[in-house]
Amino acid sequence: MAFIRTIPKAKAAGELADAYRYAAETTGSKRVGKVIEVFSLAPDTLRAVVRRWELSMWIGTERRQGKEFLAAAVSRTLNCTY
Repeated sequence: MAFIRTIPKAKAAGELADAYRYAAETTGSKRVGKVIEVFSLAPDTLRAVVRRWELSMWIGTERRQGKEFLAAAVSRTLNCTY
């Protein structure tokens, strides 16, 4: 298994703390998922990933449930366990 060094939310400061705050506001959760924490060494990238997720899940006329269903179907088809 690969190891990726990350900075947890509790130890974040400055730009990273701001990026984590943006992620929390965008997702509506106090928790920061590991998939977001992976980008902690590059706060600009973390912010961009969250923004793209926000655009793909919240913008448009298709309901979020439909988008999540499609994402789950694609993941299953590709044998992605995430």
